[in-house]
Amino acid sequence: MSGPILSRRTVIVSLTMLPMLFRTENALAIPNLPIQLQDIKLKLQNTPKVTMPIISGDVSMFDQTLKTPRLEFDLGADLVIENLDYDWIAIYAEVIALNGFATIRRSMAINLDGADGMRGPDGLPARRNPGSPGNSGQPGGPGSPGSTQEVPEVFLFCKQFLWQGRQANPADVQNKFVLSFDGYPGGKGGTGGAGGNGSPGRQGRKAKDGWFGNCSAGPGYGGPGGDAGVAGAPGVGGNGSDAPAIYMFVSPAQTPVAGAISYSTRGGAPGRNGRLGSPGTPGRGGPEGDTTSNCGSAGRTGRSGRIPTPCGLPDITAQPGADGTAPVVTEYTGFAELG
Repeated sequence: MSGPILSRRTVIVSLTMLPMLFRTENALAIPNLPIQLQDIKLKLQNTPKVTMPIISGDVSMFDQTLKTPRLEFDLGADLVIENLDYDWIAIYAEVIALNGFATIRRSMAINLDGADGMRGPDGLPARRNPGSPGNSGQPGGPGSPGSTQEVPEVFLFCKQFLWQGRQANPADVQNKFVLSFDGYPGGKGGTGGAGGNGSPGRQGRKAKDGWFGNCSAGPGYGGPGGDAGVAGAPGVGGNGSDAPAIYMFVSPAQTPVAGAISYSTRGGAPGRNGRLGSPGTPGRGGPEGDTTSNCGSAGRTGRSGRIPTPCGLPDITAQPGADGTAPVVTEYTGFAELG
């Protein structure tokens, strides 16, 4: 974008005052876009005007701007704004022609879910010494947090609204033409990774017979198994984004129709926290040492590894986005300045 642009919050505050800022005794319409919208004006001036086919089914819009002499919607058609990374999007149509229910809406296909955590490595083998303990599995990796996707502000410029080939009236568009720009729901947190497995303990040392037909040393204790790797922590859900502002600049005669257009500007729902990962498998205890003719079993098998308890789940909860307001409709006579 060229030139400076004010923050979204500042633009909202300024533009909601447009009807008052430009009102005179003899005119309600503004003849030029205000300086706050200089970037939008320049962008539209440099956007070529294209002839659009009739919108039928779902039609995607990826660019920041669309400029056309006629934007016609078939019954049940949706114009879908796919790229939500812009600060704003602008649609300029000299005529918006409606033939039944139609929608301009944001994309619903962006995946904001956090990645699952990595599985923890297994414990290293026990040392070769008889009765050596197994090693613990490593913790599972934490799930990644869900992301937040902002939704761009919407600017709609229109000289005339048609309904089934004639001038539209407010009753035609109410609940039949919808601008649906809810905030985007936050992504779900990723599931924690599984803990690694503990390695088994080594077998105990072999029993040893004495010189005189006795048992000099019984079988050695088996090494304890390594503990299981602790479960990975879940990822935190992403915050829902605020609903964007919607601004309509229309010819003075179209103000009642524009004011009746239905809209949805609810704040985005918060994302859920992910799930705790699963712990690894504890290592088996090593068997007791081999017996001999004089030394029997002594029940010295090593204990199995333990399953550790996770430290705790995150106590953070994602927040919903703020609801938006009704679209701001401004009477406008400066269409020629947009090219």
